[in-house]
Amino acid sequence: MIDRGVFHPDAADLERTLGRAEGFILDAKRIVYVSAMRVLLAALRAQDGAKIEEMSMKTLLAQFGIFDAASVKLENFQMDSAKALYEDSQSFFSGFTKGYTMALMLGVALLIFSAVRLLRAILHPLQKALGHFDQIAAGNLDLSRAEPLMA
Repeated sequence: MIDRGVFHPDAADLERTLGRAEGFILDAKRIVYVSAMRVLLAALRAQDGAKIEEMSMKTLLAQFGIFDAASVKLENFQMDSAKALYEDSQSFFSGFTKGYTMALMLGVALLIFSAVRLLRAILHPLQKALGHFDQIAAGNLDLSRAEPLMA
């Protein structure tokens, strides 16, 4: 990770990369803390008062500060990563919602347009035919007129 900072010092995510590298360094110090805890456990089993005091009051206290700092950095990194992922997913969901809402509105508009055109295509010739039937029913049977039924 540090090599990225050496070879690409102008990288946009340099600070994040260096923070991760620092986290790995602190992780090595956590191993020292765990080792010191094992020494303390051995001293407790052996009931060695001097070693217990040295480990619990001096060594582990100093190591705990480093371990705590690493834990806080890890927690902050996880929270920042989770926040970024959450915001990305919310942004995607918002865009997706707008997209399918527009597609739904377009579909409804096409449905209405198609229904109106279909009704006109069916009803217009029927109305003309009914008009002719009304004229025939009224006694006006003029066969000399050549009106097409389809307009």
